[in-house]
Amino acid sequence: MDGRCTLLLQALVSAVQPDCLIMPESREVLMSEKHIRYVLQQNPDANWTLQAISCDASRDEQKAFRISTRHKNRLIDKITGNEIVSLVHGQNGAQTPLWLPMPLLPPSGDSAESLGTMCLMGITSTPRTLRLDLDTMWLQVHLLLHTSVQVYSRTQWEKFVLPVSKKVCRFHVDLALEFEKFILAFITSNLLIQVTWLQDVVEMPMPNPNILRDWPQWLEMVAKWLEDHFHKSRGTTMIGNIMTRSDDIPEGVGRYTDDEIDQLADEEVFDNPSRCACVLEALYAYTWISEHKIWPKVVKPAIQDGLLAPTGWQWMKYMTYLYVYGHETSYVPACMKELLHIFNTHLPNYLRQREIDEGL
Repeated sequence: MDGRCTLLLQALVSAVQPDCLIMPESREVLMSEKHIRYVLQQNPDANWTLQAISCDASRDEQKAFRISTRHKNRLIDKITGNEIVSLVHGQNGAQTPLWLPMPLLPPSGDSAESLGTMCLMGITSTPRTLRLDLDTMWLQVHLLLHTSVQVYSRTQWEKFVLPVSKKVCRFHVDLALEFEKFILAFITSNLLIQVTWLQDVVEMPMPNPNILRDWPQWLEMVAKWLEDHFHKSRGTTMIGNIMTRSDDIPEGVGRYTDDEIDQLADEEVFDNPSRCACVLEALYAYTWISEHKIWPKVVKPAIQDGLLAPTGWQWMKYMTYLYVYGHETSYVPACMKELLHIFNTHLPNYLRQREIDEGL
């Protein structure tokens, strides 16, 4: 192992106790998981057998031969047997069917036959995906861009969602799972989520170890990631350039999450053991705040009969948990202020010298 990795691991062990870290997770995915689980817990006697799957069709799909009249008219509709092949969503070149792919259909080929065997039993998540346990099947939804998860009552769905054309509606229902009394909908602005149907959870990609339950395995993963970074990607050690591009340690870290983490740690950290330990603590703090502050104080009170419907005041309250994103000014530590002062003092001389060196 590279000597720098060894020093870093020593710093992690000494500076951060195993029981005070957690794998960094996307705040949006975490809130969506807790939202769905909360509705399940509040309605234990509801019938959670899957009755239908609905969606909006894209513009290209609206022109397809095997498409319903409602879909052609830019309205939400249930997916029927004729549309199984036609309706695929996700990233270009890797789109997947919204409904069960043909190999997973029963021998009769009847999609309706599969519905009655599926019952929503629970939900888990990774930093970028939601995984629904439907008893006989597993459904993984990869939230590629900002996605809003909503749980409508049957009345809300039929009165306020189904009749509205996309000509006047600003959002799309990328996928909706219809149950007797509730509809679980994944809402996007661009029909961009990735759906994967599997018969067994073991067929899903293995998520990274959970740092609370699997500290030794997680620490080993950190060491390997650092070795790969130092040996193969020495171009930069800036947090923003690494976190938003990596598929490993900082899973689920997007643009505004990165800003928040930068506020809690210095910029160049991954070649400095103590600073790296600090950024991992910052990731923990960010996630801890999500689960223990934002969920009980902001998101949970905004759920009315299953529907996430925050008031204007609740929207603004969320801003109190952001240090950087959406703020015109932000506080920094005294040492960072001093570094910024030095930078601003020497920048003009540096630029003049650069012009001289380049003959400008």
